[in-house]
Amino acid sequence: MTVDFLPGLRDQYADAHASKKGRPLGGIFKVRITESAGEIHDLRYRLIWSARLDRVLLGKGHAYHPNEALERAQELVDPEDIDDLGIDYRGRSVDWL
Repeated sequence: MTVDFLPGLRDQYADAHASKKGRPLGGIFKVRITESAGEIHDLRYRLIWSARLDRVLLGKGHAYHPNEALERAQELVDPEDIDDLGIDYRGRSVDWL
């Protein structure tokens, strides 16, 4: 499975949004999980996911199940950096959430 990481963006985000006391502020972590509309030959690529922290793209990839997509997205960010979590699931074959 492929996961596209965007190196350095997390460091840039932390530097740009540092508070006056020198600690990074938390943000809104949004995970979008979409079921692929085309013909899928390999079920490992059934879902497409992307993860953003305050509109900054942290990574994207493919997954078989929504839980797997969410786990991979959460690996990209520290829990301390998250104030709120939003999940946008757009799938029809798995009744999830």
